[in-house]
Amino acid sequence: MGILASKKQETITVYRRFSAADMVTVVEMLPMSLEHRAEQRQKLLYKGDADTKELFLRRDLESIANLKLAMELAVARLDIAATSLNRLYRRLRAHEYTAKDALSGAKTLVAWQALEDRGLATIKAVAEEENYFDVYGEPEGYTNGYGRAITPEQERADLVWQLESWGCWRVFAEVRCPGCGRSAMLDDASVGMCAGYQDPTSPYENAYVLDFMAMAVAHFENNKGTWI
Repeated sequence: MGILASKKQETITVYRRFSAADMVTVVEMLPMSLEHRAEQRQKLLYKGDADTKELFLRRDLESIANLKLAMELAVARLDIAATSLNRLYRRLRAHEYTAKDALSGAKTLVAWQALEDRGLATIKAVAEEENYFDVYGEPEGYTNGYGRAITPEQERADLVWQLESWGCWRVFAEVRCPGCGRSAMLDDASVGMCAGYQDPTSPYENAYVLDFMAMAVAHFENNKGTWI
């Protein structure tokens, strides 16, 4: 009886210290099926009285050896996410993103990393089969940001060097169904003829990539982590 009372007291202490939202964060960390995880989330967010929630915690999370430690790890993970967000924001700013776009992009990258770590989304690049100049035609020259006139011949020579050095790619986002494991390219998350990038799949070089990552995150959020 004393042991049971001690366990119940520990559960109550943990519950009062951490909110239902924090509990959901812990559930997301646990190795379980999507169906089981969804069931736990629903129970943890159940709008009942405290005793009901305590019973749910005791029954559904009793397999955790140290619930309090799991909670503290969850909070530490949130702190790490905040640090990561700041680091990503600064890196995007260094790549000439506006403050607004850098903040939005950093949040996208944090969410994207969670999907990528679970093998649910990835950015891929395949070599283009068509010739770059057949698609876009011959260069016409331009005036650069320093007011210097670049001749068509100079522009072409520069493009040829980039194409020979880094290639020309079609870049796209691919998502995987967590249920059946089937993968497919995400609708509208593809762009061709990507030239001039040392890494065409980098969100810091290729702005399309950050857009595709945001689309993948939205896909799983809108479908509640399931397939379309």
